[in-house]
Amino acid sequence: MHPERRATVKDMMARQRPAAVIAALRGMAERPDRTPMLATIKVPTLIITGSKDELILPKESEAMAVAIPGSKLVIIPDVAHLSNVEDPDAFNKVVREFVLGLE
Repeated sequence: MHPERRATVKDMMARQRPAAVIAALRGMAERPDRTPMLATIKVPTLIITGSKDELILPKESEAMAVAIPGSKLVIIPDVAHLSNVEDPDAFNKVVREFVLGLE
């Protein structure tokens, strides 16, 4: 990640209240598995991940794409979980092409 972007993300994270971070992490850890519901999605779905994402591994995004009928999966090379921050040009291009394809 570009050093300036890295600093911005670190600053944003540092501003969060510890209790809020704990609550968010607890909520993610305790949420029920909704995988079976993916097959019921009936709207255009774009899944974007980074090839270096260690929080939601690309193989998990691939499984999600298989489970959602007609979905589109894009793996942006050389970025991790914050693909929109790490490579905004690539991320925006993917989103723009997807949205324009809906018209």
